[in-house]
Amino acid sequence: MKNPKSNWRERRVVLLKNSKETRKGTQRGYNTITLGQIFAAVDKPTALEKSSATAIIPSSYSSTDARTHAVQREKGLFPMLAADIDKGDVALEHIEAAVDAIFGVETTSVIYSTSSATNENNKWRILAPLADPVPFDIWTQAQQALFDMLRSHDIAPDTTLERAGQLIYLPNVMPKNRREDGEPIHYKFSFAEGSPVDLSSQPLAGTIRRFAEAAEAAEAKRTADRAARLLKKALRPAMGVLSPIERFNAENPLEDVLAKHGYEQKYAGSCDWRSPFQTSGSFATRVYLEPDGGSWSSLSGSDAEAGLGAPGDSGDRFGDAFDLFVHFEHNGDRAAALASISEVATIAETQKQAEAISATPYVWRNPENLPARPWAFGRWLLFNTIACIVAPGGVGKSTLVAGIVLSIATGRNLMGKTIWGGPQAVWLWNLEDDLDELSRSLQAAAKHHGITPAEIKSNLFVDSAMDGSGLCTAIEDRDGMKLLEPVYQALTAELTLRGIKVLVVDPFVSSHAVEENSNSKIDKIAKAWARVAKTAGCVVVLVHHTNKAGSMEVNANSARGASALISAARSALVLNRMSADEATQLGINKDERRQYISVQDDKHNRAAPEAANWFQLISVDLGNGDSVGVAEPWMPPEPADMFTTDDIIRAQEAAKAGVFRYDWRSPDWIGHVVGNVLGLDSKGGPSRKRIEWILSEWIKDGHFKTEDRQDDKRKVRKFIVIGNTPVSSSSQANQAVSAIAPVRAAYWSTPAQIEAKPHTDTAPVQSLPFRGDCNWSGAAGR
Repeated sequence: MKNPKSNWRERRVVLLKNSKETRKGTQRGYNTITLGQIFAAVDKPTALEKSSATAIIPSSYSSTDARTHAVQREKGLFPMLAADIDKGDVALEHIEAAVDAIFGVETTSVIYSTSSATNENNKWRILAPLADPVPFDIWTQAQQALFDMLRSHDIAPDTTLERAGQLIYLPNVMPKNRREDGEPIHYKFSFAEGSPVDLSSQPLAGTIRRFAEAAEAAEAKRTADRAARLLKKALRPAMGVLSPIERFNAENPLEDVLAKHGYEQKYAGSCDWRSPFQTSGSFATRVYLEPDGGSWSSLSGSDAEAGLGAPGDSGDRFGDAFDLFVHFEHNGDRAAALASISEVATIAETQKQAEAISATPYVWRNPENLPARPWAFGRWLLFNTIACIVAPGGVGKSTLVAGIVLSIATGRNLMGKTIWGGPQAVWLWNLEDDLDELSRSLQAAAKHHGITPAEIKSNLFVDSAMDGSGLCTAIEDRDGMKLLEPVYQALTAELTLRGIKVLVVDPFVSSHAVEENSNSKIDKIAKAWARVAKTAGCVVVLVHHTNKAGSMEVNANSARGASALISAARSALVLNRMSADEATQLGINKDERRQYISVQDDKHNRAAPEAANWFQLISVDLGNGDSVGVAEPWMPPEPADMFTTDDIIRAQEAAKAGVFRYDWRSPDWIGHVVGNVLGLDSKGGPSRKRIEWILSEWIKDGHFKTEDRQDDKRKVRKFIVIGNTPVSSSSQANQAVSAIAPVRAAYWSTPAQIEAKPHTDTAPVQSLPFRGDCNWSGAAGR
């Protein structure tokens, strides 16, 4: 019986005579071509302009609607995998090796130059038949797996070939890229004969399974997101926190708003309407009435041209009653429309607040029964409050934040701070970096600390304004400053529903559109954030820039703009790069001091003061050509790390030769003796501080003492006298060797059994099947 997997050459895919060919509106399906014909034509590339070049869709579905992605996703069967490599000028031998590693050396595949390839810039197309045709959901996962494995071989594929109806051009060399005799100036191909690709074989199967699991997880997340939105929508009326937009839609029936602005209903009770922008006689707007007001969608090109509503995935426009209000009554200015209806809501809220004002008598409480403060991250972040991180540009705040959020999400002490209560959900919302840049910092820290996706679970949320997730909580116009309460309400609902315990907004200045030097305005914004933190039971961390501090040390007062923000925060973490003086004192090379930053809470409102925490910024290779900084806790050296007991003894001996003072301003300062012993410049500022630091340690340990007595001018001064003398380090070493000598002799007298094991190679060399190569312009084949 004939093996069904051997007939892959007979399987057909859609053939197009050029990229513009379409059978839409006709009764004729597309022509088809067999895989065998495609593979046989690889050594005979056509000589057509690109607009006339033949192409295929890698699916057997060839009806009149075959060029539609959605239809191919639903009805297509795909008998082959394909990849385009348009970047990187990758050599053919590299492509061949990657294909062999991915599919196996005994499988069929073909590699050929694309029409735009040159000797200076190689571009490739890979085709591989499948053992069995597969539907789109399996095929797209196989394509994703193929692309992922190519990237692991430093080959960057074009991901558009994950689309169901994407065109794949057959071998072609345009006339302008041929010599006078018609031969291609540059064209290479490589054909491997074997079995078709089996998607159930390793390592391809394992990668496909990983992508399938990722797709399931993404679908589960989409389902959870939708459930959260519906729950949030259902909770708002019960909580009395309907947003102004929701209130507008509930109070303004959609059909009334349509009629008000010139829409024509097809007939009474119909859900089809004609827009005032339409010039045709069709009723292109469909209305969906719901208890909350409903929505509409329009297929009218005139509505799209007018910018009515929002664009849909299929080229339609959609919206609700508020969107009509925005367009027709505020000329498309959504912020102005929102401000106008927010004023109405504010009047009602003000009346409600006035009626609720009442003084509450204090009830005495036993202090022992008061709940302990709910710390979240060490003594830096406290639940139900806001915190600030203050730093000048380029110090490493984004790197520090990446470490903090991963530490909280995993519950691991990565930054030298306790994660109280274990792993917590954390939301990083960055308003100045894109998601790629954020991912570099997060993945570098995860790689350095060995964090796996399983540890993160669903505890990490990341949004970027650069990728469309903007945030504005307050605006001001000619009528004054307005808090956008619906935004705060939506934030509170989202934090509560997802159980997010830490929200980081970076930077604060990009989260509002208000004059940042106004204390009264910034105070209102800070208090609004504090209400979010209190209601959601979380910490809101506002990352803030400094003013033009130059080289001065940063403190909480260095924060740019109004001081009201820092005043409202319960902790203010300030970041400083190691100064030149600190580097000298600590023995750090001046060229390396930029790797070290200190972080200190400069407020201590609700915790005892802590010494500064130091972090070293180390470089982590991502494996994609980028190296990214990661913040790692660093402990500065102690004075005792900078000297030996022999140094103390030498300093005491030198001090016996004269009379020395404690004050560094005196020409007889004892520090000159210490500096000479340790090889430090006792007259230089940073070195002098280092000597003072070491000398304070010696005085604390009693090796030197201070004594008040009169100098030669009969003024009482502090003099230095010699204290106790330590045991020489060399004597200690000799005593230690003498102590362990009997033990060492006893150990060495016991025979040691050492077994030598032969080295074995676990990866024998395998012979490879023949792969025929053909090329022009002198390129060597395999």
